[in-house]
Amino acid sequence: GSEFGDMMVPMGNYIPDSPLTPRRTSIVKFKSFVEIEEETQTSPYFAQLLDRFSDAERTYSDRLAYKIENAISANDRVKFHVLTGIAFVFMVIFTFLWKHVSEGDELHSYDMAGNFFMVIQVLLSSGYDGSIVIQEQRIVYILLCVIGVTLIAILIGLITDSVNQYMERMSDGSTKVAEKGHTLILGWNEATIRSVCQIAFLREVYIKQNNSWLQFFLPMLKIAPSTPLASSPIVILTRLNKADLEEQIRAGFDARNVDPLLTKMGRDVVVRQGDPTNAHDLVRVAAQDATSILVMTTMIDEEERQAAEGTPHNSATIRTVLALRNVVYSNGEISETFPQDLRVIVQLSKPCDFLDETTFIHPSGDPVLFPQELTRAVNTLLFFCAAKPGLSRVIMDVLDFQTPSMRCRLATWLSAGPNNEVGWCVGKTIREVLLYHNWDNAIAIGCDDNQVNVFDGKADQDGTYNVKFAAGIMGDPNRIVKDTDNIIFLSASSTPHVSSSNSKRYEKESIALNSVLNLPNGGDENKTENNETSKELINKPVKDILLCGWRPIWNDEPERVKVLIDELYSGLGVGSTVTFATRKSREDFNQLFMNKDHKLNFKQKGENWIIDEPDFRGIEIRHFLCDPVHVQDMKALFEKYHSFDCAIVLGTAAGLDMPDSARDSRVLSILLILRKVSKQQGKALHIVAENQQDQTSTLAIVPRTGSSGYEPDFVNTQAIIARTLIMNLAYPQIQDAVSEVLTNNSHDAPNFDILEPAYLGIQDVEMSLGALQHILGQRFNHRCIAVGYFFQNDMSLCPSLNSKILFTCDHRIIVLLRTISINLPSIVETQQLKQSDVQGLPI
Repeated sequence: GSEFGDMMVPMGNYIPDSPLTPRRTSIVKFKSFVEIEEETQTSPYFAQLLDRFSDAERTYSDRLAYKIENAISANDRVKFHVLTGIAFVFMVIFTFLWKHVSEGDELHSYDMAGNFFMVIQVLLSSGYDGSIVIQEQRIVYILLCVIGVTLIAILIGLITDSVNQYMERMSDGSTKVAEKGHTLILGWNEATIRSVCQIAFLREVYIKQNNSWLQFFLPMLKIAPSTPLASSPIVILTRLNKADLEEQIRAGFDARNVDPLLTKMGRDVVVRQGDPTNAHDLVRVAAQDATSILVMTTMIDEEERQAAEGTPHNSATIRTVLALRNVVYSNGEISETFPQDLRVIVQLSKPCDFLDETTFIHPSGDPVLFPQELTRAVNTLLFFCAAKPGLSRVIMDVLDFQTPSMRCRLATWLSAGPNNEVGWCVGKTIREVLLYHNWDNAIAIGCDDNQVNVFDGKADQDGTYNVKFAAGIMGDPNRIVKDTDNIIFLSASSTPHVSSSNSKRYEKESIALNSVLNLPNGGDENKTENNETSKELINKPVKDILLCGWRPIWNDEPERVKVLIDELYSGLGVGSTVTFATRKSREDFNQLFMNKDHKLNFKQKGENWIIDEPDFRGIEIRHFLCDPVHVQDMKALFEKYHSFDCAIVLGTAAGLDMPDSARDSRVLSILLILRKVSKQQGKALHIVAENQQDQTSTLAIVPRTGSSGYEPDFVNTQAIIARTLIMNLAYPQIQDAVSEVLTNNSHDAPNFDILEPAYLGIQDVEMSLGALQHILGQRFNHRCIAVGYFFQNDMSLCPSLNSKILFTCDHRIIVLLRTISINLPSIVETQQLKQSDVQGLPI
């Protein structure tokens, strides 16, 4: 995907094949673009778009109809305004025409005001002639007027029918879209409205950055967008009714406080009715000219699965991708017509291992198709929150473009450093960028080099992070930033603002604090960094976890349960337990996890289970047959196990297929039951629950937490999906880095953590956030950065580095941390690297 920079350039300016548009290098060996083009165009079924579909051509009348329809969608009164304007134009034309034809006729010649008055009378009364004085002539004149009115009425009726048919066609959303470089959403599901809202937030930031009068009169001063989504109109193609969807989107805008003046229905958001799997309908919405495409046809996938047995998963999604590929690849000379900055994000309902065989690639050879199956990300967050209360709020916010969130810019275009230099980051180490960027409204968290993520557990059999100088979120602190790297940062704006304060003073403050508090000091740059960043640096509490519910996918892919337990283990100490309260019988449970074919290494320990692997020592798995929505079952559960520290509440259950509303109703019921049966356990019960609808977290009544408990963590499934999809659509160049944080797909993946000030030795100490960054860097070998903090239950994300904070027992510090188990390269190695060819480094 492209990355526009901070340079003052005209809005929408695009330079093909420039360093502004670095592309990800794929690890998959695709065919060359020329081979794919030849394979496509030599097919006996191939035909160019203009030969197959007349709708592929955009005429002037098409553009006019497109503008009129969008105007009517934006304001229902537009048609009356247009009719009034047309009538006024005719009045003016006939006024001048009457003046011309009545010259020399003293009887019917008037001044301009008289001509205009006469024209109005004729139009309103079907005729006027004051010179007719004979009675018989008047009778005939009246008869002629009556006949004329009748004929005109018939003509008006015919015209009215034609206009009504045309207006109905416009209301149905069946006209062609006359756009280029737009954002296209194909399909509709529960996450679509949330996705449109996220794009609207991107648009608002971009528009507000460029709303000065000076930028209006001098467009070259406008700040270019960090992503095409911020400046492009949104077109939605769906099978559903256009009017209903427009009303739903307006309601969604109201609920999320989207400014209707900055993102307006009909002008900035256009809805068209059609079939996303149909190539002809894709041509109608100019799919071949779109820059950013999001495929959301999971509802059609499910409908087809229920309608016919044997229908494969993702059936409609696969057809949509193939139809989209066909449209793009048959649009004339592909090397000339292929959208230069095209990215296609595909939401999957189930994993699909063969979608890469569509060979949907850019003429440069880079992939443009990025499938996303996000159920694991949601499950990961649910389980992480069990060990880290408050984490759901952090993740939800860093993915939300309405708040400080993850963004990126090319290093060459960012202003940073003590002197506010453009391109300051280039040539600096990641450590220097993290500590000395000097931004006032942003926090750097890493960089991405547009290559496939190396933190996927495939580098070594044990999945450890062992590549020096690698990129990523909280990557190797000694990596040198290259001019093609994207700097990843947290900010509410895509253009970080450089503070007037010098970031070096934070280092002096941290050194002074170290001498007073006797904190570990790793800030000496002459010291070799051979110590390890150990996973055991973070203290792990012993907890009893209750899991209410069951994922249907666990029946087909039981290894996912092991992955989730692994994620729980990362935050739990030895002696912790995980109790499954589920409708699934003990026999089925045992057969599923003890099956040797699944290679899960579960081992019986009395009536419980353990995973017979070193990484899982000390965690016991328990099973209790019940339905969590039955009070008596839950009472029996608490009578047997007495108490729990955390309850994870799922809306899904074994053997039940429920719509979203029923899932949320189930969650609400379980929470009330837990509130009732946990009163006697003597300690706070932390709740982690999933919800599909936004209001569920507001309606829920959870067990009382008391003074020592934490607020519940609600993981909004559809919001997580929508925000992740739009994050990847906006910044596809960093999607591997983002995915690593969300899915924790290796033992050494970075993750958000929440630390107590006492653990860091800074309780009751006042310091700036900038000084805290240095202290964390010294403690964790510069693989940890503070991104905010909690004060009681109030969260502050991405505060200014100048912020002075007195850390008390009511504070909790939000950090982004990568824990690894290898030796780091020394400072001497890093200095030698600066003098070498960094382009040749292994990534």
